[in-house]
Amino acid sequence: MISNKIQSFVLLISLMIFYSGCTTTITKIEKNILQDGKYDGEFPYADATGTFEEILNSVKLINSMAFFEAYVFDRAQNIRFDKKDFEKIKKRAVEVEHFHDTFSGTGTVIYSDNEHALLLTCAHLLNFPDTTVTYFVNDDGTFSGYVESIIIKVKQTNFLPELSDGIVVNILAKDDDLDLALVGNTFSPPNLMKLHTLNFPIGNPAELNWGSLVYLFGYPLNNKLITRGIVSKPLKKKTDYFLLDAVINRGFSGGPVFAIRDGVPNFEFVGIIRSTFAEKRFLLKPSDQESYTPNIPYEGKIYVKRDYKFKYGVSKVIPVNVIAEFIKSNKDVLIRKGFFTREFFRKKTDPPQKKGELFNYIINFNKQQVK
Repeated sequence: MISNKIQSFVLLISLMIFYSGCTTTITKIEKNILQDGKYDGEFPYADATGTFEEILNSVKLINSMAFFEAYVFDRAQNIRFDKKDFEKIKKRAVEVEHFHDTFSGTGTVIYSDNEHALLLTCAHLLNFPDTTVTYFVNDDGTFSGYVESIIIKVKQTNFLPELSDGIVVNILAKDDDLDLALVGNTFSPPNLMKLHTLNFPIGNPAELNWGSLVYLFGYPLNNKLITRGIVSKPLKKKTDYFLLDAVINRGFSGGPVFAIRDGVPNFEFVGIIRSTFAEKRFLLKPSDQESYTPNIPYEGKIYVKRDYKFKYGVSKVIPVNVIAEFIKSNKDVLIRKGFFTREFFRKKTDPPQKKGELFNYIINFNKQQVK
């Protein structure tokens, strides 16, 4: 009897050891957030989906389309370009062609009211040459001074594809050196419902350090996208941009950049994507690309297309303090156009002494300040 009890006890111990070996113990470790008042350099452990959606509601695709007329001349005409006599010159063209060019990028809604909406973007998205003149080349490779073609921009349209009724956005202010632009218009109530004002505090790009984590929002290749990057070259006193290691594609220009201070949901707006480094190149392309067959000699017209070979992995960001100064310098124009806001880039619920905000750069003006 005692032997049976001993055998049962041994069997029970064996089963306990067996099952304990097949059981996985999961220990949940809560990660503590370093509350040091600095920008984070590691990925957030908390879910930031709600914050991302709120930011994306303010990020819009901007399409810019320009229409051109090209006047082509014969070498034997010996045409010299004179802007004053252009109306006479174009009548001598042996051929007139029409074409268009498009560019897409990202804009961020920074203001809206019951009628108006204002978006921030990059100036280069809206830049098309007004007049382009090409010249015949001599046998020795030098320019002859005689005109081969004159291309004139006849119309440009900037619009938000997300909106209905074909509403365009007008260029209200632009600085090509800073590569910044403000576009806006009056909109119908249904369209205004789609234009959510960015409602986040501005940060201090000077406090970003090597390894600071940032999130980027934009429309590369016409697709809404979120990506992330690491600050690889912080802002210096004599520069108007800082660098990231983020891999961006065409269409990301103008997209907002956010850093996180002491964990989610403390996102701060620190700048917009300007560009990635690229090498300019010119490609010969057939005028009729649909009927072109690579294995058969092409006998139709060809034209030169400007293109870029991107150097991915190094991206420029325009810091928010530069953006704020740009807006402030154009306050009179904005007020005359009906944008009577007192503040940009600041939540009304923010405490007055929140660390990191650039209160020296907050735009604060009203209608009475216009002279």
